[in-house]
Amino acid sequence: MITVALSSVVVGGMATLMISYSKMEKLTRARINAQSNVRVYLDLMIKMMRQAQASTVVIDQVSGESPWSRITFTKIDGTSISFYQQRVNGEGRLFQAVAGTTKMLATNLRTMKFTYPSTDDSTIIGVSLCFEEPIYGTMTNVLHLSVEKVRLMNQ
Repeated sequence: MITVALSSVVVGGMATLMISYSKMEKLTRARINAQSNVRVYLDLMIKMMRQAQASTVVIDQVSGESPWSRITFTKIDGTSISFYQQRVNGEGRLFQAVAGTTKMLATNLRTMKFTYPSTDDSTIIGVSLCFEEPIYGTMTNVLHLSVEKVRLMNQ
C-alpha cells in the first residue's frame, strides 16, 4: 500500500514536470521564431532604406491601420519602395511594394512604426517591429524589438 502511494506521488510529480517542460519549450520556440522574423525583416528594411533619397521619404498609414505604419521612398536608382502593415482577416501582415509589385513578407505582425527620432535630422529614421507567435491554445507570445535607427545615405 505504501509503495502504491509513493508511486502515485512520483508519477503525479513527473506529470506536472512534463507539462511545465512542454509549456516552457513551446514558449521558447515561439520566442525564437518571433526573434528570427524580426531580425530577417528588419535587416531587409534597413538595407533598402539606406538606399533611399531622404527627400522622397513619406511616413503615413494604410487606411484603417495604426499611424506611422507605412514608409514609402525612392531609391537613388529611381525605384519606388514601400513597406507597410495591413490586417487581413484580423491578422497583421507585413507587405513590401517595389515598383508597383506587392509581396507579402510576413504574418503575425502586431505593430510596425516608423518615426523620426530627431526633429532636426530627416536622414535618421527609427523602425520598430513587434511580432507575435502562437504558444498554446489562444495564448500568444509577443516580442517587441527595440527601435533601430537607420541613417539614410542619400540626401
